[in-house]
Amino acid sequence: MTLVDIMRKYKIDKVGYGMQPKKNIDFSKVFKAKYIDVYAFYYDNEEFPYEYTCIDVEGMGYGWLWCANKIRRHFKFLQRKAVIQKAMFYIDNIKNDCNVLTYERDGANYLGFMYSPELYVQIRTSNKELHYD
Repeated sequence: MTLVDIMRKYKIDKVGYGMQPKKNIDFSKVFKAKYIDVYAFYYDNEEFPYEYTCIDVEGMGYGWLWCANKIRRHFKFLQRKAVIQKAMFYIDNIKNDCNVLTYERDGANYLGFMYSPELYVQIRTSNKELHYD
């Protein structure tokens, strides 16, 4: 799976989008939004390389990061911090010249990149509450 394949599959090429290397993105501005979630799409089935086999979703109020922590469960700012840390884990571990797809849809801003040939990561931010799709 490639970034171009992702763009075609989800019809991102039909909306206004940008693509730039990681080193050109100011992530401090990205994470100023009130809500954030992270989707990790795994494309690891050799027979069907264009179909994801698993999705890991972490967001404020849903996902595995915060649900086992009784304190974090009740505080949105702690949930937000945990999700940002998950997003930064992926961002910190890609190369500076890795292309990052940026676009806006339904009032949310999206960042997407290939973390590995089998893993597409999508980070969604908004000042409106996000829900798992």
